[in-house]
Amino acid sequence: MTLTKSPLMPPWSTPLPEAQLPPRDNRQAFDQALAKALPQIQRAYQRGLNRDLSRQQAEGVFERQTLSAATLLLETGQKLLRGESAPAPEHPSWQAWCARQIGLQLDALLAYTHKFNASSCAISNFAQEHRPDADYLNHVLEQLISTWQQWRQVNSIKTTSQDNEYPAS
Repeated sequence: MTLTKSPLMPPWSTPLPEAQLPPRDNRQAFDQALAKALPQIQRAYQRGLNRDLSRQQAEGVFERQTLSAATLLLETGQKLLRGESAPAPEHPSWQAWCARQIGLQLDALLAYTHKFNASSCAISNFAQEHRPDADYLNHVLEQLISTWQQWRQVNSIKTTSQDNEYPAS
């Protein structure tokens, strides 16, 4: 992630070796389906932000709504991983590759929510939420990593075709 100068490296940052990649057509279909869902997830973030602000719940809104949107992203990824919108290939690295792609989208989601808040007039009166500092961003990234790792464990998703787990952050 490029938002911070932190040494924190999300576990999904490590790519799979070329020889372990699932078929290109399956990868493209997964990426397209995930990309198609992102605008809806971004709108859910905006609605949650607006709802919290209207209820005067500004403190922690960046973290709370980013994690809420991340949950929607993981649910969408799980449906795609199971082949609910396109057939999932019988490939030993399919789950690992999908988990990595979803993690990369979590990075993109964090960048989106950070940028959205920075440009939002509605949240401009709450400096920490409007322009989160590096410590707050790193805290949210740590929460995203933890959420992603829990999602993998609950769904028995291994992150490499050799079934090696990424180390906990």
